[in-house]
Amino acid sequence: MGRGASTIEELWEQAEEALEASSKRAEGLLTQLLSVADEGSEASLFAHRHLAELRLEDNPWKAALHLRRVLRHCAEDDIPHALMGLCHALLGNYRVAVRSYREASSIAPQTPWYHHNLGHLMDVALDDPSGAYPHLRRAYELEPEHDEIIGSLAHCVARLGDLDEALKLAELAQEQGPCNPDHRGLVDWIEAGAIDTCLLYTSDAADDMQCVDLGGR
Repeated sequence: MGRGASTIEELWEQAEEALEASSKRAEGLLTQLLSVADEGSEASLFAHRHLAELRLEDNPWKAALHLRRVLRHCAEDDIPHALMGLCHALLGNYRVAVRSYREASSIAPQTPWYHHNLGHLMDVALDDPSGAYPHLRRAYELEPEHDEIIGSLAHCVARLGDLDEALKLAELAQEQGPCNPDHRGLVDWIEAGAIDTCLLYTSDAADDMQCVDLGGR
C-alpha cells in the first residue's frame, strides 16, 4: 500500500511539473496516474480534469468523457461544467452546451466568460437573442473592456433592433480590439442596417468560446 501511495504521489508531482512546463509528457503521466489511482480519488479527479483540458480541442468527445467522471464527484464545481459546455459547443451539441454553461454561471455568477459563452451560443446557435441579452449584458458589466465581450453584446443588440446602441458598442469593440477584423465587419453590418440575421460572428458558434484555467490541484 505504501509503495502504491508513493507511486501515485510521485506521478502526481511529475504530472504537475509537466503541465506547468507545457511538456508533451503531461498526457502520458496523467494517463499513468489514472491507471493507478482509485476512481473518485483526488488524484483520479486531477488526472481526468487535466486530460479533459489537454484533449478538448483535438478530441472534445473524449474530453467530455473525462469530465463526466469528474462531475460525478464534483457537481458543484463550475469549471468542469464550463469545460463540458465548451466540449459540446465544439461538437455542435449547442443545447447541451447551453445547459452546461447555464449550470456553470449559476455556480459562479461573477465569471464573465460563462455569461458570454452562454449568451453567445443562445444568440448565434439557438437563434434566441432575447434570451441571450441578459447574459451578454452581465458579461459586459463584469468585463467592460474586453473587445470580444463587447462585440458579442453589440451583435445581440443589433439583432434586437437597437442599431444606435449596437453601433456604439461595435465601435467600442473595434477600439478595444483594433487587430480583430471581425469588429470592422460588425460595424459595417450594423451601419448597413443589420438586415441579414446573424450575418457575423456565426461561421462557427464555438469560435468565440473561451476556455478556463484549471490551476493547480
